Amino acid sequence: MPEPITQPDDMTDSRAQLLEMRANLMGHPRYADDPKYARLIEVAPDFEPSELSEIVDGLFITSRDGVEAAMMEGQFIINVTQRGELDTYYDAQISLYPHDPTNIIRLKTIALLIDELLKDHRAVAVHCSMGMERSVLAVAYFMHTKMDMGLDEAYAHIVERRPIAWDRREWAGLDEPVTDLR
Repeated sequence: MPEPITQPDDMTDSRAQLLEMRANLMGHPRYADDPKYARLIEVAPDFEPSELSEIVDGLFITSRDGVEAAMMEGQFIINVTQRGELDTYYDAQISLYPHDPTNIIRLKTIALLIDELLKDHRAVAVHCSMGMERSVLAVAYFMHTKMDMGLDEAYAHIVERRPIAWDRREWAGLDEPVTDLR
């Protein structure tokens, strides 16, 4: 079993969590040999989840540790974590939950909000704990519905800009996830 990550003083909580997740995946042959997880294992050591990843003009994904930077840049912050999960600043919280049948309603609300803010020339940061699953799902859905992209295309586009992005469309009852986005 891999040793837990010892967090240096300058490491963000989300980065430590990402590295620990990578170590756990690498420690199990079921995951280490699965192409679905290979990208995460490969990119994790070099990626900082608190990065403000610009996905399309004015639309960013980040982790809980990137909220302060988004605030400093004047971005409208949408928190998609579960209520009470994180103690971070946000302008709007619209929670997404794994495999919740009401997620589709929340995703439509998020997409409308992002669309209106971008039309008003407001920069938007969508965040969850690591900027890896829920925030990615929200932005992919926005791109799918408001930018007329297929979900595969939207996820591939996001992965180019945020390589730790994880396809969780099944959480909203949308098609099966792509197995490898490389």
